[in-house]
Amino acid sequence: MASIQRAAFSRLSSLSRLALSSPSSQLSGRLHTQLVPLTIGHTYQRGSLLIRQGQAPFQCTSQRPFSSQKSTNEAPETEIEKRLREAHQGDILAQFNLGYAYLQGEGVPRDLSKALEWFLKSANQGFALAQFNLGNMYRMGEGTPQDNHLALEWYLKAGEQGYARAQCNLGNMYSGGHGVQQDIAKGLEWYLKAAEQGDQHAQCNIGHMYNKGEVVPKDDGKAGEWYLKSAKQGYANAQYHVGLQHAYGLGVPRDYTKAREWYLMAAEQGDPNAQCNLGSMYYNGQGVPRDFTIAVEWGLKAANQGHAIAQFNVGNMYLQGTGVSRDKSKALEWYLKAASQGLVPAQEKASKM
Repeated sequence: MASIQRAAFSRLSSLSRLALSSPSSQLSGRLHTQLVPLTIGHTYQRGSLLIRQGQAPFQCTSQRPFSSQKSTNEAPETEIEKRLREAHQGDILAQFNLGYAYLQGEGVPRDLSKALEWFLKSANQGFALAQFNLGNMYRMGEGTPQDNHLALEWYLKAGEQGYARAQCNLGNMYSGGHGVQQDIAKGLEWYLKAAEQGDQHAQCNIGHMYNKGEVVPKDDGKAGEWYLKSAKQGYANAQYHVGLQHAYGLGVPRDYTKAREWYLMAAEQGDPNAQCNLGSMYYNGQGVPRDFTIAVEWGLKAANQGHAIAQFNVGNMYLQGTGVSRDKSKALEWYLKAASQGLVPAQEKASKM
């Protein structure tokens, strides 16, 4: 069993400166844009369904010989029929794969209740990926009433086997008090277990803890180290925070060029905080030649995702006619969007128009 698990695991692969031309358009001081909350870092793991694409990441070799070949008078056994037969025989991988097939509706009609049923059979035999996916179903209330206590129970079973994704989610559960009394120190312990295995979400969340000084002394340098580990793996939120640190000299020398590089990596993945700050850098000419048109483009990308500060910035640019044709009605439209999210400067602007 342990060898199967090891084979499986081996294959699984803010600050926003509102520096527009009018002093009245700026928020006083430094305003932190959203730190991604310590929520579920990982959802369902696909596992060995890649077998359907001709790959076998951790296909179990049965101790009992069998033949899937039917008599010449019968139709050949389909992949789903084979998986069903093996699952009913107690094969943990077949049970897991069948659960995932029902979860995603791959080869069978999507059926969350059946997904839960088959994950449970595999999980009860100790298969960590099934335990992890079962935890997700209880955490999100898919195929079953939402139950954080049961989610925690299944994450623990997978996490104690060393499965990094479950360990990261345990960090989230303990840090947020989901299904258990809040214990940020224990959350950090689980994040560290996952982070030491290279989990990018856990690494980023440890960075957040050092950033905010939660159960560890506030330390911009250590926050940056963890953000960088995660960012180098391509995690957008970590890339945004690395950019943030370079933009404001938090634990590293201030370097607008490096800030722009990291913001761009995150922004191209759709991170609205990075898009907002990248727009501000183009507006200001920080690390790049000043370009109002590009500033508007990035500002709009973030604003269209509901980013309140970006909405406020876009409103300012429409009001002033920078990078776009001056349009007071569009400016008001964007101010109202930001104001509805509680952004006070936007509320003040809207009230005066």
